Amino acid sequence: MGKKILVGFLGEGRYDETKYYIEDKNNYKITKYILEALKEFVKPDKIIVITTETAKEKKIENIGIPIIDDVKNHLGEIEILTIPEGKDIENQKEIFRRIVKFFEEYRDASFHVDVTHGFRYLPFIFFTSFVYLKNIYDINIEKIYYGNFERGKEYTPIIDLSYLLDLVNWSSSVYLFNQRFDAEALSKAIVSTKVNTHEKSERPTNLPKLGRALLSFSNEFLNVRPIKIAKIATDIKEKISKSKEEIKKWADHLLPLFDRLAEEGFRKLSLENPETLDKENLRYQLNLIKIYVDKNLLLQAILLLREFMISYIIYAINEQEKWIDHNFRESVSGALNALDKSASKHNSEETPQNQNVMDVLQKVKNVEDIKEFIKRWDRVIEYRNIFAHCDMKENTPKNLRDFSSDIKEIIAYIEKLPHLK
Repeated sequence: MGKKILVGFLGEGRYDETKYYIEDKNNYKITKYILEALKEFVKPDKIIVITTETAKEKKIENIGIPIIDDVKNHLGEIEILTIPEGKDIENQKEIFRRIVKFFEEYRDASFHVDVTHGFRYLPFIFFTSFVYLKNIYDINIEKIYYGNFERGKEYTPIIDLSYLLDLVNWSSSVYLFNQRFDAEALSKAIVSTKVNTHEKSERPTNLPKLGRALLSFSNEFLNVRPIKIAKIATDIKEKISKSKEEIKKWADHLLPLFDRLAEEGFRKLSLENPETLDKENLRYQLNLIKIYVDKNLLLQAILLLREFMISYIIYAINEQEKWIDHNFRESVSGALNALDKSASKHNSEETPQNQNVMDVLQKVKNVEDIKEFIKRWDRVIEYRNIFAHCDMKENTPKNLRDFSSDIKEIIAYIEKLPHLK
């Protein structure tokens, strides 16, 4: 386990003696420096004070010594990080650089941060810097404190602002989920939701189940398993409904996300009978392909598009009961390749012209608009093989810049096919 480090700011403001306490008013520390109180409460291995040259040089009235020397007298051994005032953008960039460089050394530590005496916006710059470091090194900020001093009051509560850290973690995990339906971070955050009540025995019951269901959905989505995606999405809609009160109580900041997912996202991703091949299922798969393209998951899009085109042909030749029979699907693929004059270049798609393929081929020939369909099949197989062989083939495109628009054109054609109307 790394060191426990207490970090605080030294500004130019006035420092009055008060009784600092955390939660228990009977357990207080009389001091004018909140860091001295936190030193007693937190018991850190090291104390780091962030300040400016101006603040360091300021002398205390009636004592006549620089404030930094008085702080040392109260706290003992400390480490000082001097930063610019931050009055312009270049100064702010320099503050960021210094904080990042300084704290890289302590990336294995556990931080307790006090922002009570930070000068104006300096704590904000510091906090932003730490978020950056957290994303790189997963730095652990255990607590954020603020001394809520009121002149004339005997006691000063030290408020825990760590909820702000939770919001940063939540925002990052929600961003990942919105971008790619990657729910790993979001699931962890939900399952480990901190209880914000004094009743320690009280715990959410439905919320962790929802978190685990989101992770299962994410795995199926990223691994292109549409039947399971449809089933889990339907289950998640129900879990969101059951978890609504717990979301309000323990994670109310997630309400907008789950409201949107219930009303839009998982409604579109749900399918009542995903194992039955019908028009609704075909439209569902096509919509899923669009979602992959929108999220720039082009590998997933092309894998599903190839399978969708086979499923469409199976539906068109009225062989729906065989749609998840691997051997039959390969026969359909072989028939499509046989109709494709350029199929010879698709090595992995070549299929021996056995009797099963020949029987299917006779039916496929009669599918409406099959010639135009085969043209799109050819392009899909070309892209699919580029991905399948990790570009380790001759004469592949230099880049896939136009791939997304090409898929959209293929989708636009497919949407007009007779068996989808």
